[in-house]
Amino acid sequence: MHLSEIIETIYVIKYNDSNNLEVNLKYLKSLHITMATHPLIEFDFDGMKFIPNLSIETQVDYDDGFWTLSLPFIDSVGYADDFYDAERMLKEHVHFLWNEYVLCSEDELGETGKMLRKILQDIFKVTG
Repeated sequence: MHLSEIIETIYVIKYNDSNNLEVNLKYLKSLHITMATHPLIEFDFDGMKFIPNLSIETQVDYDDGFWTLSLPFIDSVGYADDFYDAERMLKEHVHFLWNEYVLCSEDELGETGKMLRKILQDIFKVTG
């Protein structure tokens, strides 16, 4: 299920005091979206270009005014009150993980770190 399939625009149609038809856009005060997905496409961050080697869907959650975008298989999360800020934070965290686990010496990593390094290398081609 994609995010665009979940969020719908709600209109209220009624007659006003002058007996004219009135159409108003109504916003939802409380909207909770769970387990929607959003594609993670090629992105640049801090001079590095991250190119997915396969189709990557981020999990999207919206609750109480905050967006959460996550890639659970690498334990990466972006969280903010604006969708695009949350997406930027997710990309920033992917960048951080790449620097910490791929650009370091393999000798510095434990078994879990080596597994994360391999996953990152499998899902992204990085240049720059």
